[in-house]
Amino acid sequence: IAAASISGTEAINFLRSTQVLSNFFFLGI
Repeated sequence: IAAASISGTEAINFLRSTQVLSNFFFLGI
């Protein structure tokens, strides 16, 4: 359960960071 929780959190953080980078890239254009 702990491992799944950690991986889930990492996945959410990855998606958030990816979305932020995508937003900056879009604004950059």
